[in-house]
Amino acid sequence: MVFLMLVSFALKENQHLWFLTMLAVAIFSALTIYLQFLFTRERVTEEGRADTETPAKSATLGEQLKAVTGDRMWWIVMAFYMLFQWSGAMKNGSMSYFCKWVLDNTFFGTADAWVPPRACSASWALS
Repeated sequence: MVFLMLVSFALKENQHLWFLTMLAVAIFSALTIYLQFLFTRERVTEEGRADTETPAKSATLGEQLKAVTGDRMWWIVMAFYMLFQWSGAMKNGSMSYFCKWVLDNTFFGTADAWVPPRACSASWALS
């Protein structure tokens, strides 16, 4: 979000420059992800494994669910996860409000993403 905000001062409403910038970001991201894939090595050690050892029995889904729901720490992690997701939704929802009603002025230009810039002034007059 910070990158887009800083870049928006230079790119303004030039759609071609925005496309080129986001294309460059996409290419850079793809290259770095590919490089990460190339240089990641899996390190598996088999210390203490005997040849006579019998393979472990895999648990059924019901047994796994019974095991995790009986653990107090699992419920704490799930509560934290739900709180984290809820707070992210509140942040993202309030960001659209902030951009629409606080930053929508003539200095920064229009922040209305649903109406073309030319029609924004007409939509304000109608409401």
